[in-house]
Order: sequence, then structure tokens, then C-alpha cells
Amino acid sequence: MVKSFLTPRAEQMYPLIERYLASELTQKQFCQQEGFSRSTFLCWLKKYRRHQQSNAHPSCEFIPLHFAANKGLPIPAQPTCAVEYPNGVVIRLFGSINVQMISQLIRMQAA
Repeated sequence: MVKSFLTPRAEQMYPLIERYLASELTQKQFCQQEGFSRSTFLCWLKKYRRHQQSNAHPSCEFIPLHFAANKGLPIPAQPTCAVEYPNGVVIRLFGSINVQMISQLIRMQAA
């Protein structure tokens, strides 16, 4: 199972979002009552929903994929290249490197 750690700010904001979801207030009313801007609220609501969705699908964990090596070409013990995303996901590549594939992996994160 993937462990999900919250930032201190998320630990503060997620209970507020849950309180809003349990209330019958409009977003505008809730923001006025709690004293923060609607844009801040919407940002945290989006983060909360994304967090809930990622926790609802534990089968979406990353798993190692193993490919058969070309005969006669050893696979190095250490990765030749690693792509590390800001969210902590690391993709380690062993053997020869396809620069186009790495470029595509980086662009996928930016999207």
C-alpha cells in the first residue's frame, strides 16, 4: 500500500474541507464563515479531492517492471539514469538510454 503523508498545511486544511462537505453551506458562505478567500478554498478543495482519489485506488501503485535483456548484453547493477518527479516518483532506467523516451517522461510530468 502507498503511504500518503500530508504537509502541516494540508493537515490543517483537509478537516476544514471535510467540514464544508458535511455542511449545507455554499462555498461562498463557508469561506466567509471561516475567513479565507474562495480561491484558497478552491485550491485546497482540488488538492483534497485529488488526495482522496489517489487513496481510493491503492491498486494504482507503481510496481517494478522487468524486461529480458538482449542476449550477450549485461544489465548494469546500478541504474544508468533516473527520472525523479517532484511528487517523489522515481523512474530508474538500466542499460542503454533512449533520449526520446526520457524526454517524453519529463513532458508527461509537466502536463
